[in-house]
Amino acid sequence: MTTAPNSASLHSVILSGDKSEAQMSGVAEGAASAAAKRRATIAARIHGPTPEDWIEVLTNPTTGPVVAGRFCGLGRNASYNSCETGDLPQAFRAGGQWRVPTEPLLQKVGLVGLDAREAALRRAREAIAARAAQRRDARLHGSSEPIAA
Repeated sequence: MTTAPNSASLHSVILSGDKSEAQMSGVAEGAASAAAKRRATIAARIHGPTPEDWIEVLTNPTTGPVVAGRFCGLGRNASYNSCETGDLPQAFRAGGQWRVPTEPLLQKVGLVGLDAREAALRRAREAIAARAAQRRDARLHGSSEPIAA
C-alpha cells in the first residue's frame, strides 16, 4: 500500500521534471483519494431544513433563498440559481435581495392546516431546546463527543 505524497514532495517532483512511474502513480492515488474525500464530504452534507429554518418559515411571510432551498433539498448556490431560473416557487427580488414566500413551501411539505403548523412550530422549538440542553450538559461534564446540529 502506498501513501499519498505530501505537498512538498509533490512540488519537488513537478519542479524537477524527474517523474518516475512510481511517483506518478502515487500522485494519481493521492489526487484520487482527495477527490473521494471531497465527494464523501459533500454527500454527507444534509441540505434539509434545520429547526431554526422551520421556525423562520412558520413565523414569517417570506424567507431567503437558502432556507427555501433547504426545504427543496438544495444547497446555497443551487438555491440562488433556482431563483434566477424561476424554479423556486414565486421567488422575487426586493431591495436587491431574493425573497421566497413561505406559504408555497409549507404547502409543499404538507403543512396546510393551522393545527399542523402549530405542531411543527412546537416540535422545532422543542428540538432547539433539546440541543441547547445537550450542549449545556456536554460543557458541564466535559464531554468531547460531537453534538448533532
